[in-house]
Amino acid sequence: IKQSVCLLYMVGSASSSCGSGALINNPEHKPYIYTAGHNLKDADLATRTIYYFNYEVPAQANAFQGSTQFTISGSKLLSRDTNVDFALAELNKMPPAEYRPYFAGWTRDTNPTGPFKGIQHPNADVKKVSYTSSVQSSYYETPSVKTYWYVRQWDDGITEVGSSGSPLFDADGHIIGELTGGASFCNTPYNDYYCQFHAAWDYYKDDSRQLA
Repeated sequence: IKQSVCLLYMVGSASSSCGSGALINNPEHKPYIYTAGHNLKDADLATRTIYYFNYEVPAQANAFQGSTQFTISGSKLLSRDTNVDFALAELNKMPPAEYRPYFAGWTRDTNPTGPFKGIQHPNADVKKVSYTSSVQSSYYETPSVKTYWYVRQWDDGITEVGSSGSPLFDADGHIIGELTGGASFCNTPYNDYYCQFHAAWDYYKDDSRQLA
């Protein structure tokens, strides 16, 4: 499932930023990327985003640098929302076979089974994995929208800036949400919030604000 995760480099008109996302399975066999709504703020930014696949190393070692040759430039923004913080975009082309792309499965289960793992590019670094035994339903910043999975503490690993939009997987390897934000950083592996996949699916009925 790690092959589904990619690094996003959003090339803005005034400044640039980084995030994470994932290829997700779909019946149309389209190269859909699932990420945070605050990553792809509008259609124009989606066209100027570069997606890096296989940016990873075989072991945890600062001496190694990941390859940056597996890239795809540009995408079309299909839907997004900022309250239920998600975005769905379609890459300008299908990742070629040599990229070893994997289209991650997903579930709308409202009571997922752990342990859970987050796979991301913290601080635009090579791919990292975090583990937690449990999550709970909560809200993030907007009390009226209780559509997030709350990670009280990571058992192993952390997230950082740049992890936003990265997928959270259940015990079956299915995506249950993507990272909106939180306080996790280096020696403080606490308090992260993931937008729930089932909420992004159809919390809002407008086609432009839902995955469905």
